[in-house]
Amino acid sequence: MPVHVRDVLEVPSLAGAELLCGRSGLGREVRRVSAVDASTSPEDDVLSAAGDLYLTSLYAVRSQPEDIAAYMEDFVRTEAAAVVVIDEFVPRLPVAAVRLCEAAGLPVLMLDRHVPYAAVIAEVMELVLLDRQSALDTQRVAVVRDPGQPAAVRMQALRELAPGLRAAVSAVYVSGREARALAGHPSGRRERRHATYIGMPDGVLILVDAGEGAEGADGHPEVQHVVDAVRAAVPSARVGVSTPALPLALAGRAIDEAWSAATGAHVLGRAVARFPELGMLRVVLAMRDDPELAAMANSVLGPLRERDDARRSGALSATVRAYLASGRSIPATARACFVHDNTVRYRLGLARDLLREHTASPDPLDDVAVALLADAVLAQAR
Repeated sequence: MPVHVRDVLEVPSLAGAELLCGRSGLGREVRRVSAVDASTSPEDDVLSAAGDLYLTSLYAVRSQPEDIAAYMEDFVRTEAAAVVVIDEFVPRLPVAAVRLCEAAGLPVLMLDRHVPYAAVIAEVMELVLLDRQSALDTQRVAVVRDPGQPAAVRMQALRELAPGLRAAVSAVYVSGREARALAGHPSGRRERRHATYIGMPDGVLILVDAGEGAEGADGHPEVQHVVDAVRAAVPSARVGVSTPALPLALAGRAIDEAWSAATGAHVLGRAVARFPELGMLRVVLAMRDDPELAAMANSVLGPLRERDDARRSGALSATVRAYLASGRSIPATARACFVHDNTVRYRLGLARDLLREHTASPDPLDDVAVALLADAVLAQAR
């Protein structure tokens, strides 16, 4: 994920900065940091680049307030990401300069002169460099997952991601942007005992050293330790756990399983899901990119939805969902829907009658169970 101006505002050195104008430009990408206090010159266009964040005290125009707008116009022209003005020589930006930058959507911040340039540069560049590291790691993960890549290439990418892996690996995927801080930084990577935490665009991937391999979904005692630590740090996280991959060349499969299991945790409403325990959901997840999955879900659920729409009620679909969620218990469904048992029986009979012409299954509700899983998986992908 690129670093934007709004991300930069969260670094400690800029915590006390005042945003003077350009709020509409907070989504601009920051690629570098530069400090400039000299008068502008033709060489500046060669040295400048779009996406630069500039630090300046406006020293060159400190005695000519009327020239400050023209000075700021150079930042607009070179498509700067933002400008941080140190208030040592110019405590207030002239109205003309503020209006110019506001119109251009250029964020301008006023910062206390006691904040060192070096602190701002170091913290912003750390964000930028970690973002680039994250982009590289994302590419490496893609290589490891790609069965079309030569085995040697996949192994090299895996070694670059997690040099400490030995003979087997288990993967844990934690979904959600809030979980990315587990990697030590939203765009970073962290090495811990037996595990490497890798920040991904939509979560964090954890590669756990499973030693010589182990049986079962957890693969290695360290896997449960990692899961427990994740749940303690991010209670709202959805966690997916793979089976152990032995040999390491199968690490791509483990990553795919962990990602699928994390999606399964969302669909099933669980905090943690282990890939071998997903049942039919494994098949649905494997088909998530196939247009036939959406077509199947629509053909099965469509008649129920059309009936509800015609009656301006969601009662029929809600009853079927509750029935399947209860383990097909009529009394439990009646309690969940606040109706009599006979009402549940009537609605289930109606649903089966509506669906018989759309399915050859002995019990059409079996198809509804699969279609609801498909619908939930597709909703996660949107």
